[in-house]
Amino acid sequence: MKQSLITCLFLFALLLSQGNDIGAEAASCDIAQHDLPTCTQQACAAFCEENFKGFAYAFCVNVITCKCTSC
Repeated sequence: MKQSLITCLFLFALLLSQGNDIGAEAASCDIAQHDLPTCTQQACAAFCEENFKGFAYAFCVNVITCKCTSC
């Protein structure tokens, strides 16, 4: 589970660094290929809540949708 959350955090940082290309980057992800089955949306939402506030929290939950994928 911890590895999944770290992956989610890494993806968050990666997407955040992409600026306006976030949507395109997210759309290009092959979720089925990179999905980590041990990660649940609820677990990632809790992770986002613990580690991010305000806009960053909304970004973590809504843009990543916290499926904990690494592209």
